Amino acid sequence: MPQLVDADMRAIGVFVGTTRSHDQTGAVTSAFEVALPSGYFAAVLADGQLGGPAVLYYESEACEGTMYLPASETLPGYLFGFGAPTAWYLIAKETRVRQIEAKSMLSVTAGVTSCSEVNLSDRFYALNSNRSEETGLARIQPGRVSLQTVSVSGRAPRKRQSLFNNSGSGAQLYQPGPDACAPGCSADLLANGVCESECNNNQCGYDSGDCSAAEIEQAIEEERLLCAPACAAVDLGDGFCDRACNNAACAYDQGDCSN
Repeated sequence: MPQLVDADMRAIGVFVGTTRSHDQTGAVTSAFEVALPSGYFAAVLADGQLGGPAVLYYESEACEGTMYLPASETLPGYLFGFGAPTAWYLIAKETRVRQIEAKSMLSVTAGVTSCSEVNLSDRFYALNSNRSEETGLARIQPGRVSLQTVSVSGRAPRKRQSLFNNSGSGAQLYQPGPDACAPGCSADLLANGVCESECNNNQCGYDSGDCSAAEIEQAIEEERLLCAPACAAVDLGDGFCDRACNNAACAYDQGDCSN
């Protein structure tokens, strides 16, 4: 599975495609679409900076206080960078949309940040500074990022219909199809040329041939240790109710599920 890694070969997140985003000068450039294991998503530029929008909005007339992004341009779970030096912001996954009157906007053009007055009534999401304990990403080692194919077992989304629109803002989160043969393994993940951890099991024919002999051997060994098919050890007692583990044999996900 392709992951994006930084200059120290530390995994940033699962690579799901390419997009366009704004760099710290406000220019539009190519970026990698990345899904973080925490469920957040981001656009990572080739130099390791986080891409983001070119404009932020405020309810005040002096670009002070809470910052906002229009709901039409993004979704909760978006982690992005803005300005130079780049500061990281997020739209928390639990954030709800608000109808506000934006009175000013902060924009970045050719590396220059400026505040100007606007009069925009729209639906917005409020922004927070990055909380690394929530997003799971505190920093990216400076330098060019690269792709590395690794075998991953975890909770990161594997595909998204369209993470970003052409402006670089989040557009639509992953909406998986119905499970085909195991929890998290939908029909579109089978035989797509990538060994998906959710599909690398006996029920799914070890991703219908996408997985190598070594990956299949590892999966078979892991299956011997499972309390139930497709219930990975890392999913037990992790604070989430996983469907595959929600059974008596797995102690109802070791207490994560109510029944």
